Amino acid sequence: GPWPSGPIWFLWVLFAFDLVACLLYRLSPNMLDPINRLSLHGRRRPAVFFAVMLAVTAAFYIPGLMYFGPSSWFEFGPFSVQHGRVMLYATYFFFGAGIGVQYLDRGLLAADGRMAKVSWDWLILALVPYYLMWVLISIKRENLGNPSPLPNWYEGSYAVCFTVFSVAILFLILAYFLRFADSGRSVLDPMQADAYGMFLVHYPIALWLQYWLFDFNMPATVKAPIVFVLTVAFSWALTRALRQIPGAKKVL
Repeated sequence: GPWPSGPIWFLWVLFAFDLVACLLYRLSPNMLDPINRLSLHGRRRPAVFFAVMLAVTAAFYIPGLMYFGPSSWFEFGPFSVQHGRVMLYATYFFFGAGIGVQYLDRGLLAADGRMAKVSWDWLILALVPYYLMWVLISIKRENLGNPSPLPNWYEGSYAVCFTVFSVAILFLILAYFLRFADSGRSVLDPMQADAYGMFLVHYPIALWLQYWLFDFNMPATVKAPIVFVLTVAFSWALTRALRQIPGAKKVL
């Protein structure tokens, strides 16, 4: 059976993309230049970047979902990934790499660019397909009887909604943080240098805190903030301690 691996499945996929990116860079250092030029154009017209990313995402994700379905996973020990989504993740990875390869402060994510002006457009583009996905899930449960496999019209409709939602929510989150990037000091500023290290070490802390609270007779609405606060505190403290090791700051 499958080996439940938590976030390892995502981390190994990310590492695999890193290796592929290194190989591609050896073949052609300028391979991501078209995405970077699109990012520079996106400083003034982020909608163009959105449209291109949406089209590429749809081209890679929708056929994969239609062919493999939502529940087909590649499994090898603790290494796993959904067949239908692996190219979706690759699309996001290489778009991100293309934006960041150069001129990061002058492209789509420029602090003074159009993306920094939080727009209701991204919110609407995220909420509408999200709502439609819930409508489809309701239809699947109440009208279709949750069959396996699902009809092609259902898989196709869900894939389109998911594709639009994924790109729109990404733009909404980026726009939100860009909007407040230059708004003055934040209570989160002291955490900035330790954020990557916290990402690396937080999972076992969060997992064991949940396990510790398992037998306590408290509602989930009480346990969740306890785990969140303690996970932030412990992972931050651990990262701070790890960064005192000589050379560790180069990694963390």
